Amino acid sequence: SPQEVAKEALEKHWKVIFNGDNYDLANQEELTAKGVWRIDSGVEAIAALCSDKNIALFEKMGIFNKEECEARAAVLHDHYTGTVEMEALTLIDMINQNIIPS
Repeated sequence: SPQEVAKEALEKHWKVIFNGDNYDLANQEELTAKGVWRIDSGVEAIAALCSDKNIALFEKMGIFNKEECEARAAVLHDHYTGTVEMEALTLIDMINQNIIPS
């Protein structure tokens, strides 16, 4: 039954469920000690997408092949770069309009 499947999944993966403050350093250390893997930046997360282990998993599950995974990572990097560039240009514009004139 669906309830049994959900129960088994929760029992198997309970260690990764955390409802506390993820920004608290003590909690981060506790979770790391429990074996919960974490990535601290978006760029690192995108790079991890194409690790050998993940590509093997994606191929096994029929989700992505290596080329598709690398293409997805490239698109995500481009999107991230565009977002950072837009934020930087906005900051420069705010400085030029509001701080330098004063």
